[in-house]
Amino acid sequence: MGKTKCFFREDWLSKIDTNGHEIKDWASKFSDHVAFCKVCGSKINVEKGFQALSQHALMKKHITSAKNKLSASQLHLSSGSLTSSNPSTGAQVISLHSTRENACRVELLWTMKVVASNYSASSCSDVPEIFNCMFPGAVPKDFTLSRTKFRYLLTYALEPYFKDQLISDMNNTYYTLMFDETTNVTGAKELQIAVRYWSSRSNCIVCHHLKTFFIGKATGEDLFFKLKEALTSFDLSLHKLIMVGSDGPNINKKVLRLMNEELWIIRKKKLIDIGFCNIHLLHNAFLKGLKVFGENVSDLIVLMHNFFDGWPSRLEDFERIQTEMNMPNLRFIKHCSSRWLTIEPAANRLLLLWDAVNHYFLKYVPLKVHSLSKSPSFIRIASLLKKDALMLKAEIEFVLMSSKIFTRFTGSFQKTEPLIHIMYDEIKTLLLTLLSRICKPLSLTSQTPLKIDILNEDNLLPLSEIDLGSAFKTTTSSMKDVDRLSLIKQCQSHIIASCKYIIEKAPLSGNRSIIKNFRFLKPSEKLSTRSTNDLLIIAKELPFQNDFDVDRLTDEWKLFQLQDESSSEQNSLRIDVYWNLIITQKSENGNLKYPLLSKVVKAALSVSHGNADVERGFSCSANYLTDDRASMSEKTLNAALVVKDAIKMYDNRAALVPITPKLISLAHSAYNRYKNNLDKEKELKEQKIKEKEQEQEKILLEQKSKEQIQKDKESILSIEKELSKKRKLEDSKSNLAKKLLLEANQRLKKGVEAKNFSEIELGQAMLAGVSKIEKERDQEKKEAEELQKKLTKLQKKLVKSCTPAL
Repeated sequence: MGKTKCFFREDWLSKIDTNGHEIKDWASKFSDHVAFCKVCGSKINVEKGFQALSQHALMKKHITSAKNKLSASQLHLSSGSLTSSNPSTGAQVISLHSTRENACRVELLWTMKVVASNYSASSCSDVPEIFNCMFPGAVPKDFTLSRTKFRYLLTYALEPYFKDQLISDMNNTYYTLMFDETTNVTGAKELQIAVRYWSSRSNCIVCHHLKTFFIGKATGEDLFFKLKEALTSFDLSLHKLIMVGSDGPNINKKVLRLMNEELWIIRKKKLIDIGFCNIHLLHNAFLKGLKVFGENVSDLIVLMHNFFDGWPSRLEDFERIQTEMNMPNLRFIKHCSSRWLTIEPAANRLLLLWDAVNHYFLKYVPLKVHSLSKSPSFIRIASLLKKDALMLKAEIEFVLMSSKIFTRFTGSFQKTEPLIHIMYDEIKTLLLTLLSRICKPLSLTSQTPLKIDILNEDNLLPLSEIDLGSAFKTTTSSMKDVDRLSLIKQCQSHIIASCKYIIEKAPLSGNRSIIKNFRFLKPSEKLSTRSTNDLLIIAKELPFQNDFDVDRLTDEWKLFQLQDESSSEQNSLRIDVYWNLIITQKSENGNLKYPLLSKVVKAALSVSHGNADVERGFSCSANYLTDDRASMSEKTLNAALVVKDAIKMYDNRAALVPITPKLISLAHSAYNRYKNNLDKEKELKEQKIKEKEQEQEKILLEQKSKEQIQKDKESILSIEKELSKKRKLEDSKSNLAKKLLLEANQRLKKGVEAKNFSEIELGQAMLAGVSKIEKERDQEKKEAEELQKKLTKLQKKLVKSCTPAL
């Protein structure tokens, strides 16, 4: 009997050959007993089984062909596109790509997804394995991703790619710079800088994250230099800077002063001054009023939330009371006293639960939970309720009414879209709304100067005529007249305090009233007689060159006024979208119809109406820089924020971001740049360590030098003291020798004359004594000279050690 022939089996294709390639990459079924090699173009008889394929893989011709055709960089034809991931287009494009590029595309897409969704870098660790389990055979085999790879793709591929796009979009455009600082989870001050400008890519006003710095201190000079560093890193010219937006601390005033000083030197024109963030201004105005009347409400709301937060047993009892009283089971809303916007929903929730609150704190706890009634928080809440629950409820209703007036403004002005054109009217409307609550109608007209005088006693309504809302009126209707009027007087004081602050700080008059001239941007102002003047005032304040043609701008505006438009469409469009329709119009010769007007409009709309965009940046940063990522570097955080900001242009969907050849090229070289940067950081670290060691060695040498100098000084003093003694002793012996010599000579002379031998012997003895004293003197002199030499040597050494090298 003949041997049984083997049939081609599909499971052979999943095996790996001796060259490390999957069989399916180069072989396919030709017939039941024959396979076809796609790299050699030859047929393989497989009647003897898989061994035939293994032997074919060892052939020199196959190895050479497979090395070229099966490499990761080999291009292949496929449907789809590397440069567009949008599945909604429905277009299938035939393109050339390599398996390496395909894997790179997947890695980039997932890296962007991680950033967009605030995932951690560690979440990338087993993604290839997970994807292969979920989509067998569909994941590129070269696809790898790890914590480290995620970081260098983010920092050295995606961030420079989107940064270049941003720089290109901002090229030669007028812009507003905005900044703010706060303390983050690392305990360091975090400075966020954003830029607002007319985007040539989007044809509208956009706001983008520019730079984040971790700073130890935040003096005016520090912030100023960081702003300039951010501008330099994005090639933004100071000549194009319109304004710097921030909130209002004094430190930021210094930043503006320093910036204006520099701008005056380089362009002879300062920043547009419309004051600090108007949202913060009104925030502070409300807090001024709350400080006068309403603090009890803020305190009670905070106490109430904290009392139940994290206490399940208390919540359970309170929810049971709500059920028994046929009330919805609701919890208290957290309110932060420094963020007054939260007081409105929190106060509203407290009023909804008012009856349950009184029952729980004044009846249930004192009767059934005696231990709880001794807690400090309970005592404080109960004391506020016991004092006068009706009066307190009326106070809550007034604070709620007041906060609603403010949040109608601040809520709408936290949008990114340009609103500078309605800022003046909205602040004025808010102020008039507040004033209308407490002032006589005849004292308020559209032409009334908004000054402090308007709050004079003569202009105020009688307390009995002040209307503070229907809820407040209902609650206070059962009060005694004297109590009700006293309460209304306090409410009046709250409104007066808020109004005074707005009148004093808001840009409604004086130099900052230029804000009202931005109204020329409103479609409704197109045909007004004041619009031309408003336009020219703004154009004069913007940082254009001195050769800006004002007459031509006026002609363009007059021409625009003659243009017919549909008013119904104007009111429904964003202001920048509306103006984009105007300024992109062309004349019969194909040129822009309003080139100068376009320049003014784009710059004017770039002026910031508030600092909300930067504060949203802190929210993005906080979502990414969490407690468990507190060690994240400034470079990584900046890269994440730049990429996250860019993905917003694609509806926060990473799959819609085009993966261009440039981006793939950056991704391929990202590891090398990451490695080079690590080497540089290592060198820098080693250099710092070396410098530190050298510094420590220098300090040690200086210390030794100081110690030696001190020793030399002490030696000099000791030698000088000893030398002084030697000199004195030498002088003493010299004087003694002279005296003895004189006396000896006298005795010898006298003895010779008198032939008195005893005198002669005494004289000779004295001469011998003189000789001895002179020898001792000479010895002292010699020792003194030795000491002098030693002293001179030490003094020269000391002078040399104390003299710096030239």
